[in-house]
Amino acid sequence: AICSTTATYTLSGDSLHATSVLWTTSGTGDFNDDEILAAEYTPSAADIADGQVQLTLTGQGHGTCDESSDFMVLTLWQAPSASAGADTAICAGDQFVITAATASDYNTIAWTTTGTGEFDNANALNPTYTPSAADTVAGSVTLTLTATGNGACSTAATDDVVLTIAPEPIISAGADDAICSTTATYTLSGDSLHA
Repeated sequence: AICSTTATYTLSGDSLHATSVLWTTSGTGDFNDDEILAAEYTPSAADIADGQVQLTLTGQGHGTCDESSDFMVLTLWQAPSASAGADTAICAGDQFVITAATASDYNTIAWTTTGTGEFDNANALNPTYTPSAADTVAGSVTLTLTATGNGACSTAATDDVVLTIAPEPIISAGADDAICSTTATYTLSGDSLHA
């Protein structure tokens, strides 16, 4: 078995009493030299989509001896993919429910943060992140999704989403006041922070 990201696979066929050998495939990939035992096979996109291919080694016999053949199955594991979603913002005090994350062909999922907040389940694809007070002070954190591959795909796919934590707006309309009805206008003295 190999990962679909592996460019070629080196075969290790063996023969005894064969005058010549020939590799064939049930797929549509290519051999660098189909008449040598240690040929290199390059899977095609169709082979990878099928998930496996049968590679057959045939040896020609001497004189009146029949040919002989044997095959092996090459399994092509799909590489994992991960998308953490688009960068987003929440208001301080709110939780971030991750709904846009996607992943495929993975064995395990793990979320990590550059902050000190917590996930309700860091091994779920769509967990909820609760920012800490330190996260709020920092103003943003990076959340990283890591998808670890299956089988022969030992590499991991990662993607980040930047979560901006905006402070809540503070609004003041000013103190109660009074004017005479003959006063033409009144100048307000409102104030705002983070609005």
